[in-house]
Amino acid sequence: MTAERARHLLDLGRHAEALDLLRPVLAADPDDVDAHALRAVAHLGLDQHTEALAAADETVARRPDVEWGHRLRAQALSGLRRHPEAMSAAAEAISVDPDNWATHAQFALCAAQLPEHRRAALAAAERAASISPTEPDAHFAVGYVASHLALHELSDTAYRRTIALDPGHVAARHNLAVAGRLGVDLSRRAHALAGVLGDDPGQGAARANLERVAVAAMVRVHLSVVAALLVTTAVSAAAGAPARVAVLAACLAGVVLGAVLLARRLPVGVLVLARAQLTRTPFVIALALVAVLTLLATLWVGLVPYGHWFGLRVLRPLGLLNVVLLVWSVVRAGSAD
Repeated sequence: MTAERARHLLDLGRHAEALDLLRPVLAADPDDVDAHALRAVAHLGLDQHTEALAAADETVARRPDVEWGHRLRAQALSGLRRHPEAMSAAAEAISVDPDNWATHAQFALCAAQLPEHRRAALAAAERAASISPTEPDAHFAVGYVASHLALHELSDTAYRRTIALDPGHVAARHNLAVAGRLGVDLSRRAHALAGVLGDDPGQGAARANLERVAVAAMVRVHLSVVAALLVTTAVSAAAGAPARVAVLAACLAGVVLGAVLLARRLPVGVLVLARAQLTRTPFVIALALVAVLTLLATLWVGLVPYGHWFGLRVLRPLGLLNVVLLVWSVVRAGSAD
């Protein structure tokens, strides 16, 4: 009865309460295999991977012939980034129960972290989907591994199949939003991620990726300001004052119109995140400062006689600043991954 109540709490995402319920059970009977396994699940739900591994080890020590314990070990080891060991634990789960889709799916998720084993991971994921074609998580494993192999069409198809079977599958909706064809379109990606966050406000990965969308939107505006400076400088060298001012006005109108249209295509939440990052994210602050300097240079070139000489002089330092921003953005993207 207590085990069923713990399972119910885990299904509701109330992992800490489930742990409280299981502690007296294990104190009374330290050999209760189900209680150890459920404790591992609860710790995994709380991202307490070291504790989850200890509970999974207790499960396997008492029932090595049951795949669940090995699979829980694999999940805990993967959370600890001990990927080779996680893959071995998942392989052990397959050897115990080769006809269970979940063992193959777990192996796929673990092996996907190791580039040299990703083809084997894809084979395992497809095996899971063939064993249980109506199981959403089996198709999710296919999409997950395919995205790691840059097989975007297969990844998109698998994630869409997952969502068709389970419209509330948050992980599939999130991954579909940031990978493959959908991930290329900034607006569609933003709306998809906002939908995921609306359904599950605790989805930290979705929020982090939505913040990246906000930064990408600001980068696009910044690049339009850089383009305005280049065009204004080029035209000012050969045009008189009226033409120079007209080009400046056209360039600035293009920058403003592009920024407004982009803002209208994005969810309100992205704009809120963008404003927040202007005060707390060093990269975004630097990006905004360089954009302001570029805009001031554009105004000088377009309004001041012989301003193109000034434009030519500032292109080099502004170009260097933009190179620094580019390198910085690549480093940030690498650290985020």
